[in-house]
Amino acid sequence: MHAAVHAVGASDRAAERSAPPPAEPRRSDVLLLLAAWLLIVVVVDPRGDFPLNDDWAYAMAVRRLLAEGAFRPPGWAGMTLLSQALWGAAVASVAGASYTALRCGTLLLGAATVVGTYLLARELRAGRALAMIAALTLAANPLFVVLSFSFMTDVPMLALVVWALLAFARALTSGSRLAWAAGTLLTIAAVLCRQPAMAPALGFTAAALLCPGARRRWALPAIVSLALAGGALWLYQHLMQAYGALPHDYWIRNDFIRQALGSGPRTVWRIASGNTGAAILYTALFLAPLLIAVAPGWRRQRRTWFRWGGAIESAALLVAALALWSSGRPMPLRGNVLITSGLGPITLNDIYIRGLANDPQLPPAWWWAVTALALLATAALIGRLAAALARAWRERADPASPGAARALLLCTAALYLGPCVVIPMFDRYLLPFVPLIGVALTPPDGGRGLHRRARLAAGAALLLLAAYAVGGTHDYLAWNRARWQALRQLAADGVAANRIDGGIEFNAPLFYVEGATTGGVPGRSWWWVADDEYLIAMGPVPGYDVVRELPYGRWLLPGGGRIVVLHRAAR
Repeated sequence: MHAAVHAVGASDRAAERSAPPPAEPRRSDVLLLLAAWLLIVVVVDPRGDFPLNDDWAYAMAVRRLLAEGAFRPPGWAGMTLLSQALWGAAVASVAGASYTALRCGTLLLGAATVVGTYLLARELRAGRALAMIAALTLAANPLFVVLSFSFMTDVPMLALVVWALLAFARALTSGSRLAWAAGTLLTIAAVLCRQPAMAPALGFTAAALLCPGARRRWALPAIVSLALAGGALWLYQHLMQAYGALPHDYWIRNDFIRQALGSGPRTVWRIASGNTGAAILYTALFLAPLLIAVAPGWRRQRRTWFRWGGAIESAALLVAALALWSSGRPMPLRGNVLITSGLGPITLNDIYIRGLANDPQLPPAWWWAVTALALLATAALIGRLAAALARAWRERADPASPGAARALLLCTAALYLGPCVVIPMFDRYLLPFVPLIGVALTPPDGGRGLHRRARLAAGAALLLLAAYAVGGTHDYLAWNRARWQALRQLAADGVAANRIDGGIEFNAPLFYVEGATTGGVPGRSWWWVADDEYLIAMGPVPGYDVVRELPYGRWLLPGGGRIVVLHRAAR
């Protein structure tokens, strides 16, 4: 037994000595990734001067900044938003302050995020093919694509986070103080977009303290980075409060965390376990192409892990299956972007307020198939993640290995997850796990032994994911175009805007009042609706007559959809 263990240890050390050197990025790879992203942009078509989801509030902050020369976000904005508003103002100064222009600004940051993911994978010594698959897995992600076609804060924050982590990883592997300074500045910019972006500074500090090879050089600079990012956040809050400009919803997530922690251990466990399970399932599903690609590399490195890896994966599959069985429903498990009819959200009275099934639903068989795939991917993710954690622990003392950079990504992911599991979780909060965990799963050989069958299987999974992302985003923009066409027709008919419930994206920019809503009336939308004599909906609503129907082209099943204009029936 001792001889066997000694032989395995020797083979592990030999594998570590033969690990690939730091990989240089290829310009051709970057150009190919940009071409793929441009293809998505052209196929979906970002045009349309209308808000999506909550980005009306962020666009309002940009327009106030341009008009008043002061940063004064609406109270609806619960995040810092400063760096995003500055980016939006820069875009607007060149292309105008239309929603189309702001949307294109986010698409540029989406391209930067995809390229940054590729560079981050190369920093962890991934081979070209594997680094491309890692970047394309993000580019094909449904949450990433649909959010990139908006002015929401999720993609801008992720762009800054990915590039901050790339700089910190470069500092850990090369000792560059310039890279450390760049990572610190990028983290500060990310924190001034969304507060959870403190995670890279936290992850860098944790990695520097946990890795003996990095502790002497980077422990103090990491703490300085964390202090600077935390200080920037504190200064932002202090100045915004002093000038009376801090949004009234700014502390809402802190309130959620306090309420959850004060509700007792049993409630905390129920909320945290449910959110953690959902986070693992969604992340595994979105990483399916990459999990296929990294499987051969990790299988060759398992050795003693082989006996335990299969048991861990089987246990993970069983636990995930039991959890889903107890919930009694397939995916999607969390609301907001990934919805039963494709991609959203659908913020119309009939769907969002009344819960009517007027939207064209994807077949139930589709969602059961997606759930089965998520279960299998979860088992694979847990197995690969356990192996990556073990590898990072073994490599942490070797400055010549990517162990510290791998620890950086894993620590950042864990520290980002922490606050998310005790608040009401939207699925879009899980988007950062795709590049963080995906790149951290790079096997020790960098995936250079990726054979043809694995590439084909990963490519097929990428195409399926991209087809859903592109089709769902196209449909999301298509029904919104139909909605605004219906609203323009009502205006041409002489119907005043205050007589219409056109969804939050219509009513909020026109009638938003700080700290107030119009809820409390059964069936009435809460988004500042003075009179819902007219409704924009996807189907019939009790008490209303159909005035007009506007069909729109839909790429996902079951085919076409429609927007209807409803008028309150005479009583």
